[in-house]
Amino acid sequence: MAPAVMAVSPPLLLPANEPARQRALDRYEILDTDAEFAFDDLTRLASLVCQTPISLIGLMDNHRQWLKAHVGLPAEQTQLPRELAFCNYVVATGAPLEIANLTTDDRFADSPFVVGDAAMRFYAGVPLLTADNYCLGTVCVIDSTPRELTNAQRQALTTIAEQVMAQLELKLRNRQLETGFDRLTRANRRLDQFTAMVSHDLKAPLASLLSLADLMLGDARQGDADAVCEALTVMSGEVGRMQSLVGCLLAFARSTRPMATVEAVDLRILLNELRLTLPGASRFTFSFGEWQPVLQTTPIPLRQVLYNLLFNAIHHHPAGEGHISVEIMPGPGASRVTFRVSDDGAGIAPADRERVFLLFQRLRPHGLGPEGSGVGLATVKHVVEDHGGSIHIEDGPAGQGATFVFTWEQAAE
Repeated sequence: MAPAVMAVSPPLLLPANEPARQRALDRYEILDTDAEFAFDDLTRLASLVCQTPISLIGLMDNHRQWLKAHVGLPAEQTQLPRELAFCNYVVATGAPLEIANLTTDDRFADSPFVVGDAAMRFYAGVPLLTADNYCLGTVCVIDSTPRELTNAQRQALTTIAEQVMAQLELKLRNRQLETGFDRLTRANRRLDQFTAMVSHDLKAPLASLLSLADLMLGDARQGDADAVCEALTVMSGEVGRMQSLVGCLLAFARSTRPMATVEAVDLRILLNELRLTLPGASRFTFSFGEWQPVLQTTPIPLRQVLYNLLFNAIHHHPAGEGHISVEIMPGPGASRVTFRVSDDGAGIAPADRERVFLLFQRLRPHGLGPEGSGVGLATVKHVVEDHGGSIHIEDGPAGQGATFVFTWEQAAE
């Protein structure tokens, strides 16, 4: 329905709660999705009930009205500028709007959709309201002839809008159930891994301790003090190894627990706190990029991820000193951010970049540096995935070192 007359854009009318409204819309992840029969059928029903040639389901994004479904418009018509959308007045007020004759209404008389080829004359729109009273968009009907709806038609249009919201809520709940099922599947997988860990990594030092105890008994009976001291030294090392392993297992177990407290996390403060508290950080220089936003998220898991990645960059650097950078970027999507944690160390070979995230996979990057416990990066991966993200490894800046790239989803307010 491209207008023949050039539009004079009116000032954009926004609701007082626009930022929160936009976040509510993003929560449904409906924008720019494919056509769906349920929404198409409801749009056709609106046209039939109201006896109008045009009807649509529109979601109001920042600068556009995006059409989830429509009748009576060109098939390729999927959006229009927000400032030209009649429905923006419904979104701004959160109340139904009916204009019997658009040519006599000062707000719309000069619209290109009224004076142009489209020659629209009648409009009626009903808000799509969430349970917490955010208006996501509208169900509306349009005609080229001035008219009024009957009370029955108005009630029917309101009912159709409620059914549209029911479909959106159903899609949201299904997605949440899928996410919950995925988390449960991962938790069960971790339980299997945890059992294997305890069986494999704790059995070995326990068996070693039992053998050493038997040897010590024999040496003690023979009065060989040197042999007893040597065995005690080995036993002490095995106990230390078990102590470290148990600490890692506890950290891994804690990473699988849900942490539901959402707070405003200032990344500028968090990154600088880590820089000041990480062991060995004083030997490194740090850069944190220009964009360090405040995120709505659970602070402890995010801190755990960043701590592990920065600790690894320091701990595994072959020179013991160097440079570490953290870049933060918006996206993908409105509720996610991307972190890039880079170092100038030895790097991680491409063949090892997936294996390092497996539990108890120990390696020295390119054969250099101290060997880790094999738990830290597995913990990082689990925490990131539990917060709607993903993680992978790339080459570091200028091909030197490694860059860990992970996405993090903010919590819905």
